[in-house]
Amino acid sequence: ADIFNGLIRNIEQQSVAKAAYTKAVENAAQAGIGGWRVVTQYSGDDSFDQDIRIKRINDPSTLLVDPLAQEPDKSDMRYGFVFEDLAKEAYEQRYPDSPVESVPSNVADQALSWRTMDTVKIAEYWYRTKVKKTLEMRDDGSVGYAEEPLKEGEVRAPAVQTRVVNVDQIKSCVLSGAGILEGPTDWAGRYIPLCVVPG
Repeated sequence: ADIFNGLIRNIEQQSVAKAAYTKAVENAAQAGIGGWRVVTQYSGDDSFDQDIRIKRINDPSTLLVDPLAQEPDKSDMRYGFVFEDLAKEAYEQRYPDSPVESVPSNVADQALSWRTMDTVKIAEYWYRTKVKKTLEMRDDGSVGYAEEPLKEGEVRAPAVQTRVVNVDQIKSCVLSGAGILEGPTDWAGRYIPLCVVPG
C-alpha cells in the first residue's frame, strides 16, 4: 500500500494534479460538471517508456459522458467523449489524409458544429466492449487469462481449473464529423479514464 501511495503521489506531483482537481471542482460548482483525464505519454523522444499523467479539462462543455451511468463519479459509464477544437492548419498537419472539406460544417440532427471558418472539431471517443476470455487457475497457485502472451523464456504452469468470463475492454478512437481519424486502440485499464466531478 505504501509503494502504491508513493507511486500515485509521484504521478500527481509530476502532473501538477492539484491544478486539475481545483479546476474540476470550479467547473462542477459553476457549470454542474467538471473533471480531469488520465493519460499515458512517452517519457521522452528517445524512449519507449510511458508515464501516467493527470490532465485537466478546462472547459466542461467539452466533456460528454453516458447519461445512464449510475455511480456518482460515473465510473460505470459505457462511453464518453472529450471534444477539442483545432485550428485548420493544425488539423491538416495532424490528419493529412482527411481533408478539412470532408468534415461537415453543420449536421441537422446534432447540436454541435464540426467545422467553422477557422477551426475543426475532433472528439476522443472512449467506449466499453465485452471480450470473452478464459480464466485459468494453475497448479502453482497463480491465476491468469489463457490469452495473455508469454514473455520470452517464460513457461506457464498447467491449468487445473478454467472458466470463461466476459471482461470489460476499454477502447478509444479519435473521430471527426466525417469519421474515424485514429484507432480504435485498447486501453490498459478497467475504467474509462475520464474522472467526473458532478455539481
